[in-house]
Amino acid sequence: MRHRGVAACCLAGAGALAHGAQSAEPQGASLAQSVCTACHVVAAHQQRVPILKSVAPSFCEIANRPGSSAHSVAHFVTTTHWDESMTGYRMPDPMLTADQANAVARYVMQLRGQCSF
Repeated sequence: MRHRGVAACCLAGAGALAHGAQSAEPQGASLAQSVCTACHVVAAHQQRVPILKSVAPSFCEIANRPGSSAHSVAHFVTTTHWDESMTGYRMPDPMLTADQANAVARYVMQLRGQCSF
């Protein structure tokens, strides 16, 4: 059985972009704000602080990695999951549909070169 209690630790973000720009991906931004902020810094002024002692990478960090793309981020979100049989740190299943994962991934990638959080 997967650990669904920490499904809030997903890969993605919401709220305002740095400098107050509007998100071109409002669904991804909204999903990230509600699902991912427990583990990630997803926006400059997010409402909740991540609860992890070692915070997962910020969405800015993920967006600015040389190999990151909307496809690679969506793939990671939908395939890299933790369950009780695993050791080490892996992201729990955020239980997003493929369309939702793609929206979050597009939001992440729109942060490339545009944020400083």
